[in-house]
Amino acid sequence: MCFESKTVGVQSELSIGPQRSAWNSHTRLKAASEDDEAEAAVRKVAEAYEAGTRARDIDALKAVFAPEASMSGWLGDQMLCGSPQPYFDFVAANEVADDYTAEIVSVTVNGKIAFVETKESNLFGMEFSNYLHLLQYEDNSWKITAKLFRHY
Repeated sequence: MCFESKTVGVQSELSIGPQRSAWNSHTRLKAASEDDEAEAAVRKVAEAYEAGTRARDIDALKAVFAPEASMSGWLGDQMLCGSPQPYFDFVAANEVADDYTAEIVSVTVNGKIAFVETKESNLFGMEFSNYLHLLQYEDNSWKITAKLFRHY
């Protein structure tokens, strides 16, 4: 069963069952391609976060965070809430171990917002679960707007 709609000489179909219109297939392919591009861009930000941490490159770390970013979480029994500046200061003042590792556990992109879960091992002798929240800005760049973390 198909429905026809004519708008400015364009025909589109709404398909029910196995029949699909070429227009809908093209739209799905385009959306999938855009989603893949967005996910790749978001992963690149998470990877830059890890590389900046590993290299103790504070400028690189600041570049992936939005100026208004927040960082909150638990470090042992101490709850920390505020800007990422204390993290930048701590990374700058301390050596990162050679066996520091970080992995992306999952990436979820929903339009212009994204969520990345990461695990860090042996970051200053500690293990962390991180939850990075990202926004796509008007210039199409992705920035971390919030980092939630748990030390374990």
